[in-house]
Amino acid sequence: MFRRLEGTEPKDPKFPADLRELGYFINQNYQVRQIKDPQKGFHFFISKNERKSQPHVPIWMSANTKKAKRLILCVGETHQDIGILAWRLIENNISHGSIIDFVKEAQGGEDDDTAILVANMGQLLWYRGGKRAVTLQTWNALPRIKGTDPPMWIDDIKNRIPGNKNPAQHLRSIFEQIIPSFIREDAKIQIAGIGDGAVEVAAYLESTWEKWAQRVSAIAVATGSVWPGNKIRDKDFKSFWSQRARAYVVSDEPVGSPLTGHEEFGCNVYSGGESAHSECVMPNAFNSILQFFKLVNEVPGYRELEALPLSDTTNTAKPAFSVTRND
Repeated sequence: MFRRLEGTEPKDPKFPADLRELGYFINQNYQVRQIKDPQKGFHFFISKNERKSQPHVPIWMSANTKKAKRLILCVGETHQDIGILAWRLIENNISHGSIIDFVKEAQGGEDDDTAILVANMGQLLWYRGGKRAVTLQTWNALPRIKGTDPPMWIDDIKNRIPGNKNPAQHLRSIFEQIIPSFIREDAKIQIAGIGDGAVEVAAYLESTWEKWAQRVSAIAVATGSVWPGNKIRDKDFKSFWSQRARAYVVSDEPVGSPLTGHEEFGCNVYSGGESAHSECVMPNAFNSILQFFKLVNEVPGYRELEALPLSDTTNTAKPAFSVTRND
């Protein structure tokens, strides 16, 4: 019988957050390549030990992140696959039901000063059999031995992805690892958040606002008729939210029509042009959202006025706000 003497155990692997320290760089085509062999890409499986060959969460970013002066960060719902806005729209129009139309419009024309980063708030479970990250919905739909068997057990060690065990952790990794490593240091950040993904954005930024106040320039959320998160308490972030954020919500009114609801959302509220399904708000309202982002980007000191109801009615179909430029 053999035993390992104390002090001879292998050390636990540690990996730096810096890309170059890991042995990689970004080439002129914005591809991750190995410093020792620039023809080779990222090596995911560096060991048979799964704790070294760690699972990973896929994210998407455009090729111009190092030179673009503006970054649009897309944060989807926590039950959706990356890039999917509304499955109910995919059947009739793939680009409309996904992030494709949004990205095309955001990067339209010859202007290369806007980069795109798409977070992955849903695919946070590691499916070892398929060697890929999946959503909880996909996990529950994986094949079973018998039709009456329950879904596979989720092991907190083997099926959770380090640093991305939940949406809050993933968003933190986006802001504290991905953005510092891949995004131009002085780029302004504008955030399009959907449903509970937008709630995670608000919670993270409120807790770290001192760090990001000079970089985040605008936020737009697409959601239902009520704000699904906690009220914002931090004085400085609350002030920013009221002047540089917009909420696009379920409504029968045309897209972009001002609605009442400032007290509920803490910012100006506009129709998302969708009367029933909150997941369809972003596909219908993204043009208005991008116009708002462009306005903030091009007009120094831009801010939106606080809600001024035009009537005493509480009907959300009535216009309630005006917008001003603070040049």
